[in-house]
Amino acid sequence: MRFAALFRAALAAAFLLATASQAAAQNQRPIRRAEAAAVRAADVYEVIQRLRPEWLWAGGNPDDPATATRMRVYVGGRNIGSVHAMRGMTTTNLHSITLGGPARARALDARAIDVDAVLLVQYEDLAVSNAPPKRFQITLGIGQRALLEDRAEASQRDEGWLGYHPTVGWAYPTKAPPPLAVGASMRLRGNMGVGANVIRTSNSVRGVLPIGDLGRYVTNDYTTFDISATAFAGTRFVRVGAGPAVRLLDYTHAAGACGCNEPREGSATALGAAGDLTFIVPPSGPLNMQLSLGGRWFAPHEIPAYYDDQPPVEMGGLTLYTTLSFGVGF
Repeated sequence: MRFAALFRAALAAAFLLATASQAAAQNQRPIRRAEAAAVRAADVYEVIQRLRPEWLWAGGNPDDPATATRMRVYVGGRNIGSVHAMRGMTTTNLHSITLGGPARARALDARAIDVDAVLLVQYEDLAVSNAPPKRFQITLGIGQRALLEDRAEASQRDEGWLGYHPTVGWAYPTKAPPPLAVGASMRLRGNMGVGANVIRTSNSVRGVLPIGDLGRYVTNDYTTFDISATAFAGTRFVRVGAGPAVRLLDYTHAAGACGCNEPREGSATALGAAGDLTFIVPPSGPLNMQLSLGGRWFAPHEIPAYYDDQPPVEMGGLTLYTTLSFGVGF
C-alpha cells in the first residue's frame, strides 16, 4: 500500500511538472495571426491582455512610471514606446507578437542597458520586408562589359593593324552576345559572407594591315571566363565584395578576309583581383533582383600574334562589368 501511494504521488508530481512546463512553453510562444484573430480584440494591447497577460508585466508594473520604461515595444524594428503605445493599434494584417528579453533588447539598441523586455509586433507587409536574408543564394544574369575590347583593338590599331580596310572595307564581326554571369553566396554572420562568381563573355577582334588595294587580314575570336572569390559586407540592401580572381582565355585566330584560313587555337590563364558593388531588391525572401557594378583586374596576358610582324592582342588590365541578375535564396 505504501508503495502504491508513493507511485501515485510520483505520477501526480510528474503530471504537475509536465503541466507547468507546457504552460511555460505556451507563455513564451509567439502570438500568431490565427490566434490573435480568434479573440476578436479591439487593439494589439487587448490581444496580449487576453492571450499572454504576463507579458505586459515583463518589465514591471506597466502603470508605474518608474518601471514603464523597462519594457519597449517595436513595430517592424522601430521603437514606438512603452506597452501603452499598443492601445488603439490595429490588429488588421497582424502577423505576430513576440516577447524578448534583455539580450534581444541590446541587439536592437546597444544603449538599452536598463530594458528588461521587448515586445516585437510585426504586420504582414513588415514581416516580409524585415525578414532576415536567406543564408545561401544562387544568381543568374546578363550584363555589359567595358574597357577590354577597346584595349584589345587599340593594341592592334596603334601598330597599324586597322579594324577595316580603307579601300575595300571589311565587314565587322557579328555583334557579341552579352556577358553571362553565374554566382553563389553564403552569409556567415549578419550581412557578411563569402561568394563566388563566373562571368563568361565572347567577342572578336579583327585587324588588317593595308598593302595597296589588298592587305593581310586576321580575325581573333576569343572567350573569357572571369572567375572570382570574394568576401562581402554591407547592409541588407547594398553590399561590397572583394577578393582574388582568375581569367581563363580561349581563342581561335585565322587569316584571310573570311577569317577562316589556317585557323589556330590556344589558351591562356591570368591571375588578378575582383571588386563588386551590389544592390539587392528586395533584401529578404526567396527571390530578388541584383544590380552589380564590378571590376576585374588581370595581369598582362595576350592572344599571340598570327603574323610575325603583327602585334599580339593585349587582354590584361582592368575590365568593368555591369550585370543584372535574378537571385534565388534558400
